[in-house]
Amino acid sequence: MNEPITLTREELEDITGLKQAAAQERWFRLHYGIQAERRADGSLSVPRRLYYQKAGIQQPKAEPQLRFSNAS
Repeated sequence: MNEPITLTREELEDITGLKQAAAQERWFRLHYGIQAERRADGSLSVPRRLYYQKAGIQQPKAEPQLRFSNAS
């Protein structure tokens, strides 16, 4: 399962409880000291890894992938 590099809009709303990007931006700055970047459409771009680090959330481990060799 590959997670997006940044938090999704739904995740930003769930985490902050807020819908407006400006309010979400203030929330992240106040609670985690994260200076969120703005996208061209006005939405926030918060790196998932940074949020996990600041919130003390352990990142899920990558699941092992099977490798098949062509050796006969």
